[in-house]
Amino acid sequence: MLSKLLSKTDCALCKYCCEFDKDDAWEFPLFNETEVKELRFLFPDVGFESLENGYYSVILSSEPLMVCPFLSREKGCLLPEELKPFDCKIWPLRVMRKEKTAVLVLEPYCKIINRYSIEELRQFAIESGITERAKEYALNESPKLKEYREEFEIVIRLTSQ
Repeated sequence: MLSKLLSKTDCALCKYCCEFDKDDAWEFPLFNETEVKELRFLFPDVGFESLENGYYSVILSSEPLMVCPFLSREKGCLLPEELKPFDCKIWPLRVMRKEKTAVLVLEPYCKIINRYSIEELRQFAIESGITERAKEYALNESPKLKEYREEFEIVIRLTSQ
């Protein structure tokens, strides 16, 4: 979705978004029950834990740096497009909940995307259709939304109170 801003080569060289330290495990995307059934079939060695909100998270290792189990160093993301979480599709943008609204935010650590101004990213999100897809995601998948954190810069407000 962001190929006009980020090249596959940029992402392949970095892979920052697919690695989590213990403090960042909260960022791992969530899956619904249907997705988990399909993922268990495709990736029988990956474990999932049920969360209170009815969604599932991958059971991450206890290593200091946890790598997404769907990441291949040779091939990149192994998830089929229809099972790839929306969070992953729009990274380093993400949809978060700020009080009673949904906001599209910029993750602060992507060196490539941070070359663009917030206004340029806002225009891109609107013109590329990301904003509309993010609004739909916020409305249909609201339990998957993570709480807003101050280190993320708001690109655009998606829903109103």
